[in-house]
Amino acid sequence: MAGRDDGDGDIDGRAPERPRNRWVAETGGTSGPDYAARFAALAAAGEDVHGEARCLDALLPRAARVLDAGCGTGRVALELARRGHRVVGADLDASMLDQARAADPDGAVRVGHPRPVEPRRVEARPGVGGRPGRRRPVGPRRPADPPRGRARPGR
Repeated sequence: MAGRDDGDGDIDGRAPERPRNRWVAETGGTSGPDYAARFAALAAAGEDVHGEARCLDALLPRAARVLDAGCGTGRVALELARRGHRVVGADLDASMLDQARAADPDGAVRVGHPRPVEPRRVEARPGVGGRPGRRRPVGPRRPADPPRGRARPGR
């Protein structure tokens, strides 16, 4: 999904109301360059920085629509787009979004300030609250679905 916001940090062009959150309160919303440099150094040292995107790519249908809420510098979103997915990245930290835009000169990922979205319109949202390890595909589960990963009585 190629496209960009109009530069004000909001995907749909309206000026967003910037809610305060703990991340922005603690970092001052200026940690994007340092965060991007940290992962660039890891990649330069030969570390695997695309494991999350590789895992999601294996789980998702081809050309899936993905919402990366808390996308930060766009590392996961950009890799998913490179792998053919249609990605929207959202983050409250404007300095992180600036880094994501700079890393994506072709506009493969739409990035901006988060707005409410209909969960059924995306196949995955890798950044659940910006907490690593909490990445999972989203969508409604039918009540008839058995709990995943649990043994059922008699089996």
